[in-house]
Amino acid sequence: MELLRLASISIVLIAFSSCQKQPTACVNIEDAVEAGSFIKITSCSEDYEFLTWRFDDDLSAQVGDEVQRTFVTEDNHSVTLTASAKNGYRSDEITVDFKSSYRYVDYVEIVGDSPYSKFIVKCFSSFNATQAEGSFSNSTPYIFQVYPQNEVRILPEISKVELTGVRSNGSQSFLGSQSFNFETYKENPITLITDGFEMRLHWRFKD
Repeated sequence: MELLRLASISIVLIAFSSCQKQPTACVNIEDAVEAGSFIKITSCSEDYEFLTWRFDDDLSAQVGDEVQRTFVTEDNHSVTLTASAKNGYRSDEITVDFKSSYRYVDYVEIVGDSPYSKFIVKCFSSFNATQAEGSFSNSTPYIFQVYPQNEVRILPEISKVELTGVRSNGSQSFLGSQSFNFETYKENPITLITDGFEMRLHWRFKD
């Protein structure tokens, strides 16, 4: 009788387990996230009861539909997500690799009629955009490549973006500036509109 009872319990457990759907683990994350900035990582998993997250640099596990992290430095990372059905009878696991990187100014576009031989662009640090004289439109803008020759890092804090024109005789004209909160401002490109010019700073993550 005891063997029959145990066999009946086993059959019930197997039947219960077979009725459950197989969870599918899925992570919403880009190949790169911004270093020094508050990051929220969400799940696109299906048919689960609970989710367990583990990062390669953290031995502790977190349970929930999303996790929040700040990656202080530039580095390579991985996150493992386990999607479990009720009582943990079924589960699925996925590991996703990604990197944390600061944003860097990739290249500059400027639209407008320029009498200047170069522009001085300030975004946390200053750099010269040379051979800038001419008439530039949206279809044929002035373009100056910044990265990787210059690594102009965009930090997640409040800072000004400034544009100055320099004539061939060395005289300068301040063209305009605007403050941005780069902790929340994630638009790409960063656009500065001044009297007569529109400057677009395109950014990228480090390779």
